[in-house]
Amino acid sequence: DDVVRIMSIHKSKGLEFPYVILVNCSKAFNFRDTMEPLLVSREAGVGLKIRDDKRFTKYDTLSTIANEKALKISAVSEELRILYVALTRAKENLVFVCSINSKKSKERISSPLYFYDKTGKRRFNPFSVYKYMNFSEWICSAFVFHEQAKPLREFVGMTTTEKLENTFPLKVVVETDCELLESVEEEQKEEA
Repeated sequence: DDVVRIMSIHKSKGLEFPYVILVNCSKAFNFRDTMEPLLVSREAGVGLKIRDDKRFTKYDTLSTIANEKALKISAVSEELRILYVALTRAKENLVFVCSINSKKSKERISSPLYFYDKTGKRRFNPFSVYKYMNFSEWICSAFVFHEQAKPLREFVGMTTTEKLENTFPLKVVVETDCELLESVEEEQKEEA
């Protein structure tokens, strides 16, 4: 059909579209489960925080730390699966809408996903994906070394000239002064 469809990533599983626009990429991953006083995971068992009523505080135990790590790894793995589904829906064109406005986000994006081993060969660091907080940080950090991503490198403050081999076209548009956002803010002020 010649229509625009708006759907969640979950509902798009198994479908393909000529054009896909992935929005809300900057929504933070949900790690709330890792902050509970009682943590349970298959990998680490049961973890319980110790409560000190005299000092009105809680302390992590070794088991809670192990459970936090296991639950975070599980949550990040699920987010990676969801992003994979989103990335594989487009036949012709895929557009990401990202909002990056914190210094920490820019630092995470500009830090490489790889390292050099003892022989000088570049290797992907699989554990580096766990430091990111949303899809936009994953996406931008993957594209930041693309030869056509100069606007993104400038935006995050990278001074490196190193670029990885690229086999696909990429267009990066960085909008730092959004007139639409300003007009929405003005409308909200007028309504108040």
